[in-house]
Amino acid sequence: MIKNLDLVGVFLCVTKVAFHDETNFVRCVLGLHDYVISTLKQDAWMQKYISGTMFYSLLFAMGGAPTIALLIIKAQTNDPAVVNNALLGLSVIIACILIPLVLIQNAFLFFKRNDVQLEAKIKPLCQLYFGLNVACLIFWLCIQFL
Repeated sequence: MIKNLDLVGVFLCVTKVAFHDETNFVRCVLGLHDYVISTLKQDAWMQKYISGTMFYSLLFAMGGAPTIALLIIKAQTNDPAVVNNALLGLSVIIACILIPLVLIQNAFLFFKRNDVQLEAKIKPLCQLYFGLNVACLIFWLCIQFL
């Protein structure tokens, strides 16, 4: 396993080897994982709900955009041709709004990651994002199987 590589070295390793040899690609990815873990151990750990909020909000920004887009489209039409044509474009537009908002929020949370008072205040937001992610998952499962 590759250890103690800087991020640029791992990136170069992954880009050079990715399409030539799967074994080396896996080694590079594992090296990146080791680098991230060692970097996190050097830094102070984040509070539980702050890190959860950052993860769930980013997950919602990526998965919530197509869900919101499909809900908007389904409210207006049930024609499969229209749904298929509009889904990608509307998903991208919604993602272009959601992702910057979430990134700004996560940057603020990252800088305040050791604030105990913020940890207590952010718990409901973490639970809200988790609930939204579960709702999106249930929605897509219903669309797929019902």
